[in-house]
Amino acid sequence: AVALARRLRLGAQGRARVAGAGVAVSLLVAWSLPVGAGLRQYYESRHGFDWRTVAGLLDAAIPPGEPVLATVGAGYPLRHYWRPEVEVLEPETFRDRLDARLRSRPAWVVVHMGWDRPAELDGWLERHAVRVAAIPSSWSQPGVQVWRLRGR
Repeated sequence: AVALARRLRLGAQGRARVAGAGVAVSLLVAWSLPVGAGLRQYYESRHGFDWRTVAGLLDAAIPPGEPVLATVGAGYPLRHYWRPEVEVLEPETFRDRLDARLRSRPAWVVVHMGWDRPAELDGWLERHAVRVAAIPSSWSQPGVQVWRLRGR
């Protein structure tokens, strides 16, 4: 920057301004390269399944009007992105609610593979339901399974 100022035959004040601008541009470039790379990584990692994808799969698999129960982690996103009538299975009462469903008409169960899934739920579903679909984990959710209760 100083060499450019000399070449342009600028005075001391002009050289100081050119040098200051050169330093500012250098700092801006030095700051923006890592930030740009970080943003690129952030947005590139946002590929894969999200709750809209899950809702689309459920639209294709589950006829309107059929009961759908979901674990806590799946219930709230499904109510937002899919159907508001999804029933949420609380960890403390899931067994009673699912046992009651077995005695009535068949239902669907959507299981969020995250922290909220009761440990006993997997074994219960393996005995009383058929797994219809499994959606792998992605940036927005840890994986989802869709089960069909056998019913009476």
